[in-house]
Amino acid sequence: MKTKQFETQLGTFSAQVRPGKPLIVFLNGAGNIEACDNFALIINQLSPEYGIFAIDYLDNGRSGLAQKNYTLADEAQKIAQFIKLQDSESIAIVAHSIGGIYARYLVQELANVRGLVLIEPTTGEIMLNPPQTPDYLAAQQQPITLDSLKSSLSEIFFDSAS
Repeated sequence: MKTKQFETQLGTFSAQVRPGKPLIVFLNGAGNIEACDNFALIINQLSPEYGIFAIDYLDNGRSGLAQKNYTLADEAQKIAQFIKLQDSESIAIVAHSIGGIYARYLVQELANVRGLVLIEPTTGEIMLNPPQTPDYLAAQQQPITLDSLKSSLSEIFFDSAS
């Protein structure tokens, strides 16, 4: 894994990047832990053929301090630009907590997102009006395991082609 720095007017972003295809983007939850460290147990189990893009938000992890006021949408737009620089044909996003809000923006900005894996996502819907359907409520009771995450990624990239 290689550290890449992205200089912007908002501040300097840091990401841990491994080339490969398809690209798996990891979006952290709130807190100062680096995204790569937060998802290390998952990343280390993935095929080395998969590309990895684990970015730290401004004021978090290895990223620098914000240089001016910005919105979450501003930051997500910059992250989308960095992901586009990876030149991947297909992308899956794995997001934890507030990473779900960033993922929502990224899906709108990136045409090649093939799937999302959301772990305890924070979204406007979840915060204000969580679904009450039987499928959603049942899914809330299912533990997320490494095997279930790997299975989801496999479905995103391989089963959908058939």
